[in-house]
Amino acid sequence: MCALWSKNDAKQSLKQQKIERTERILADAVDQRAKINLTLEAGITNLKTISASIISFDKSSVTLEVSSLKSASASFVGSRLSSYFRIRERENKGRTVFLQFQSRIVAVKASPAGLVLFVLERPEDIFEAQQRRCVRVEASESRVSDLTLWRELPPKAVANERTPLATSTNAPDSDLRLANLSTTGLRFVVKNAAMGAIFPELRKGSCFTLRFKAKLEEELEQDFLVNAVLRNGFNDLEKKETSLGFEFTAEAVYDDEGQLRWEPLRTGEVSNLGVFILKWNLQDFYNEQRVDE
Repeated sequence: MCALWSKNDAKQSLKQQKIERTERILADAVDQRAKINLTLEAGITNLKTISASIISFDKSSVTLEVSSLKSASASFVGSRLSSYFRIRERENKGRTVFLQFQSRIVAVKASPAGLVLFVLERPEDIFEAQQRRCVRVEASESRVSDLTLWRELPPKAVANERTPLATSTNAPDSDLRLANLSTTGLRFVVKNAAMGAIFPELRKGSCFTLRFKAKLEEELEQDFLVNAVLRNGFNDLEKKETSLGFEFTAEAVYDDEGQLRWEPLRTGEVSNLGVFILKWNLQDFYNEQRVDE
């Protein structure tokens, strides 16, 4: 009997800790006016993400002020959604925590100022989400530069001694530029007039080596050398350019003698690239403009 009571007491203690943790996170989100990225289930809206802020909560619900919608109908009620946001820790003000939870919209209201309000079921738990897999972000020249593309380099090759298929500053008018980038792959856009020179032999499954520099304003920059395989392509005759989707397969590491070897991606993601993707994604999210429903 004593063991049974001890087990039940432990369960109750963990449940209470979870409730108290959720309470603290929601309170911090309200105090900090944390901006939340909402993703609704398919078929509810054509918007990929919706921006909101937590303005209040109680024991059963959470109320969001939805800044990116000018109006919303009752058709949103009942929809399930996932959220993604960040707060600063109470104990360590210098540390930002990225969080997510799932819930359901139970009511759509309007604030006295006419802003859209979503009332959600209060989530039972809120999880840390330091990085979201497969998030794709715009890869502009200010973020990614110094592109160099080769046919797949063999182990022990010296990249600078090999003739590349192409180099690019990634400027908007470049023959070869990056349209978007994630930790698992990328999409090139190539001018049709340059396709034959850059990709003289191209078919699904073709493998290439790419070097590029990723930059976070003045905070951080890093060079990446990766292998990637072509997965899909689309020729836009109107724009006179071809879009090519690649999946990363390996990243460069160097042995004690400084020789190149390829390390297969253990989780399908390029090491350290997630730091850049996450920050860029948050920048895009926080710069989002208001749009109509």
